[in-house]
Amino acid sequence: MLRAFTRKMIARTLTDQKKLEVRRARREKIRSLFSRPHRVDFYFRMDDPYAYLLAQVLPRLKEHFEIELKCWLTPPPSKEAIRDREQWLAFAIRDAADLAAARGLDFPENPVIPDDLTLRRAVSLPGSFDDADPFLQAAIETSGAMWKDDWETLEGLLTKGPRANVLWQRSRTQDPAKKGHYASGTLYYNGEWYWGIDRLRFLCERLEALGLGKPGAADAVWNPEPVAQSKPLGDKQLPPLECYLSFRSPYTYLALDRLADLARRTGVALVLKPVLPMVTRGVPLPLAKMLYIIRDAGRVAHSLGLAFGNLRDPLGKGVNRCLAVFVQAQEQGKGFDWFRSAMTGIWAEGVDTASDKGLRRLVERAGLQWEGVKPHLAKGDFEAMTQQNGAELEALGLWGVPSFRFGSYSTWGQDRLDLVEAQIARATASDEAENAQPESAPAGEEA
Repeated sequence: MLRAFTRKMIARTLTDQKKLEVRRARREKIRSLFSRPHRVDFYFRMDDPYAYLLAQVLPRLKEHFEIELKCWLTPPPSKEAIRDREQWLAFAIRDAADLAAARGLDFPENPVIPDDLTLRRAVSLPGSFDDADPFLQAAIETSGAMWKDDWETLEGLLTKGPRANVLWQRSRTQDPAKKGHYASGTLYYNGEWYWGIDRLRFLCERLEALGLGKPGAADAVWNPEPVAQSKPLGDKQLPPLECYLSFRSPYTYLALDRLADLARRTGVALVLKPVLPMVTRGVPLPLAKMLYIIRDAGRVAHSLGLAFGNLRDPLGKGVNRCLAVFVQAQEQGKGFDWFRSAMTGIWAEGVDTASDKGLRRLVERAGLQWEGVKPHLAKGDFEAMTQQNGAELEALGLWGVPSFRFGSYSTWGQDRLDLVEAQIARATASDEAENAQPESAPAGEEA
């Protein structure tokens, strides 16, 4: 009980917007008192596709904001942070290619995963560590050549500049773990972390609020064109959108309203496939990662206008009971209603789903009868379902939630819902194009 209360209070402290503003103001006063520059730290690793994408955008950040950009090379992530490096890299490459295509960035077609020798040579970047411009240029050029396995270009880049200026030295590397993070491809500014191009917007808005850029600077740095929106399907038959979700995932909660909106606008059927929490499936969740996720989910929720932070961790009995209710709700056509009610209770209302009192409130809000659900809570009817869904997720090369599959396309993360919609839009457009094709003319006649 005490542990649950402590977690709840920590989460509320980390995600409360007013308290966040107070912390930011305090940090800025300290920075000003010691006459420190507005410094943004960039943590780069050669074999991180997300770091490669972020490096391409950072020159614009320097151009439009009065900041000092400090660049660091980072060591490999710990096994606690990334359980299966090969699995992570395989997905990251695929995801980076999708992002690059959608956001107007570069990522090589058919990239080659670098071996240890290539990586060791590629990290010897030329240029001055204290000057971000040559670092970023070298990072972009060398990463691009490395992913393409272009040894001729790579050799040429590695011979530029004196060896004394190479960056792969102990004094010129830093582990993001020293400041409380776990990954490369990240930015750090005055107490807060921003991962990849997905969170660059938040940093830009913070810097703009501090008066470090002209009005509209955030848009000038990172305001990608919106992806195509889908049209209603009408009588068209398209695959359903399969959604792999977890009751312990704050990002699942953040995705639910947009999933409902996507289904409403397009008519695509949602198929909900709950899985067990990652820690239950053997995926580690170190403290630094957990704290970052809570903070990050809080700011995303704030940007979406969603209540968040008054949470009650459902791990264990609470998750199992939610899954048991889902089986009953699904049979009654109320699976999505149950997910929305339960996730709001867990992540925004602090409801204890391990208790009958808390669970009953959420069950009835979803339009279910408590007396009909209660006898099934301890039966474990959900076990076969979660095993099958977990196996499907693993077969897709994915492990986190929310993950999505639409036809042959699959991806992970609430940040990718616009790319999912782009896939639906393409399918809709291709179906319309096929229907618009003229019939073939008989032999010997003109079409």
